[in-house]
Amino acid sequence: MQQNGNAVLHHPSGRRFSDLQVALVLDDCAQTLRTGRAITVDEADGAARRTVDQRVGLLVDQPAMAQASALLFETVAIVLRDVIGTDSDSAALRGEALLTLYRSVHARWQLHTRQHASLLATVQKVAEAKRHTLARDVHDRVGNNISLAMRQLELYALSFGEEPTQEQRTVLNARDTLIGTLLQLRELITWLHDPRTDGNLRAGIETFVEAMQMPEVRLAIDVDGDESLVDPEILEELFLVMRECLLNALVHAQAGALTVRVNFEEDEVTASVEDDGIGFDVHAASVARRGHGLISMTERVTQLGGRFQLTSRPGSGTRASLSIPLPGAVRDV
Repeated sequence: MQQNGNAVLHHPSGRRFSDLQVALVLDDCAQTLRTGRAITVDEADGAARRTVDQRVGLLVDQPAMAQASALLFETVAIVLRDVIGTDSDSAALRGEALLTLYRSVHARWQLHTRQHASLLATVQKVAEAKRHTLARDVHDRVGNNISLAMRQLELYALSFGEEPTQEQRTVLNARDTLIGTLLQLRELITWLHDPRTDGNLRAGIETFVEAMQMPEVRLAIDVDGDESLVDPEILEELFLVMRECLLNALVHAQAGALTVRVNFEEDEVTASVEDDGIGFDVHAASVARRGHGLISMTERVTQLGGRFQLTSRPGSGTRASLSIPLPGAVRDV
């Protein structure tokens, strides 16, 4: 058997596997020519299973196996026609031989398919175990150290005045960088544990707050409606805005409790983040263009055609609320 481009025939182990299977199929056909009877399906399956220890077959990819099987069937069918003849007296034997050929090739193809599926399942299990091991190592060896450094910078920042010096601002920037790094690290760990968890807003919020390692802050999350109504890109922007709100509350507000509410409707998604922290002067912060990421959050929501509002005053906590229309929604003019 020769055919250009067939991986079965060009790979050494593939050639050995192919030669073995061809020989066994030919043996089955020869048996039919001797007995005049096609082998049964059970006989074909049994003969195929007796080659299951030939692990070389597991190295052959599915498309190459299919190509080789089709080529084998065509080649042997032509040979059988030449050997048996085409006259009416040999028609019955030719039919039996072709039936044997089909059953023998089909049984080996099915066996290979089952082996291939079993091997794939094993590979997936090994890969999953390795992902979980990597997630634990990243969390224990990297995440904890970043968390410790971040908390030390936070404790140091408590000694700063209301108007930090340039050096102190550098420390605050380093702290914020660590916060972002820790979040990205935690998202990576979550994905390693289960790649399918992406896109779950509640899980994203819980993961972020957990990554901040502030157990003294009480968190309440209320998500209502069908999240699948929202385009993934809009959902991502929504999470980024809410993450910024949560970051401000956790780092700046000195809050003891956080309440997150999200409502998904067919034409609109609304959300809010409320804390019981120290509050601040929203107008002063906006004019000074510093603190709380107000401008960035407003721009993100506005670009989606939505509205963002931040209400707060010193000593009375902060509430950030937003609404984003969904594509196709009917809007009031």
